[in-house]
Amino acid sequence: VFGVWSDKPQVRHHRSRLIMRRLLFIVLLCACGVSFAQYTEDQIRTAIRQAGGPERFMQEMARQTARNLPTRTNANVEVQSIAANGKQLMYVTRLLNVEKSSVQDIEALKRSNVNFAGCRSPILGFLIREHDAKISYSVLARGTEFLFQYDLDRKNCVNK
Repeated sequence: VFGVWSDKPQVRHHRSRLIMRRLLFIVLLCACGVSFAQYTEDQIRTAIRQAGGPERFMQEMARQTARNLPTRTNANVEVQSIAANGKQLMYVTRLLNVEKSSVQDIEALKRSNVNFAGCRSPILGFLIREHDAKISYSVLARGTEFLFQYDLDRKNCVNK
């Protein structure tokens, strides 16, 4: 998939960026619920190493993903923004079918809208398991009022 490696710094840098772009594209597709061919853990591990570690990989993930936002992951959820801070990715999403004034039980709304797909994602799941990354979501109502926040990490991704 990635071709022959070279000892030339320019070629290594170009290949590293190419791998990163491919992996980031897959992460974005995964966030949008699209099926794709799965990269192996060795390929993901190599891309993280070539990016300079998990923090730099996640920064680049956020930068590349932000270029395509806002985007709808389904008819009711829109990803508004993404940011990286160390080994944490922070998403802001909006529930397009929810008005805050109509919410009577915020905990029930949260339970029905927490999405554990990141735990099962080949790339995000690997970052969580192998690098103790955290994926945080702030969820807004249609009118952009704050509703709730949740995290995906090693603890709450167990058996998900």
